[in-house]
Amino acid sequence: MRKTMRKIVVRNQTYFWNHKGNRDFVCHSTLTLCTENRKLRIILNFKAHDTFTAGSPLNEGLIMTRGEENIVINLNQPRFVAEMLQYVLDHKLDDASVGQYHFNGNHLLLELGYVDAENYLVDQ
Repeated sequence: MRKTMRKIVVRNQTYFWNHKGNRDFVCHSTLTLCTENRKLRIILNFKAHDTFTAGSPLNEGLIMTRGEENIVINLNQPRFVAEMLQYVLDHKLDDASVGQYHFNGNHLLLELGYVDAENYLVDQ
């Protein structure tokens, strides 16, 4: 069954997004974002150790820190999706409006100032 894409607005532009994970020896998950006309597609790939419930920490909630604050990152929450999309648009694409772009999501979280408090993220 195909997962439904959710809608989010960033920079007064509507994007569709979804987060899905695949388990292997570690959890590989993908956050896919695209414009309404589907001409721009951004794919963020994450790699993390499974949680004790054998799930994806980015789906269940991964404890990270930024400064002195503990933050639970869950890629099903629009707040984090919008933050990462805004960062990619501001710092990675140079006003690109067409094409498909792949990014290392683990590195992106680090660039945003998050620190993996429990060492779930795996270097890619």
